[in-house]
Amino acid sequence: MLASGLPPGFIAADSQTFAVALNWERAPVALSLNNRAYVRFLQMDGSETEAQLTRFTLFNAATGQGSIRQDEMRFTQVEPGLWLVDHVYFSQGGARNSWVADVEAQSAGRSGKARLSIDYEIL
Repeated sequence: MLASGLPPGFIAADSQTFAVALNWERAPVALSLNNRAYVRFLQMDGSETEAQLTRFTLFNAATGQGSIRQDEMRFTQVEPGLWLVDHVYFSQGGARNSWVADVEAQSAGRSGKARLSIDYEIL
């Protein structure tokens, strides 16, 4: 754990209500709906939370474009604080960390959002 109490890879939400990490089932591929990621939420002290995922949006910071087919994504709660996002569609390839996911959630009655870099080259 880091000094803040959060494990490596977790990013604090702008509201400081929760922290979030993103883990891909496998390296994402452009122009496919077969991409899946797990979104894990923790409280700021590193303990479990029951945050509710409300939005997951892809954006290519290198080109300034968002992804299409956002409405086809599905969110499934696997357990408290863990969500599966599938049917994730990258509308174009990109270098490692050129794509980001903007994640929004609600925890303990407060909303927050965080931007997470996608640490893969999207082919």
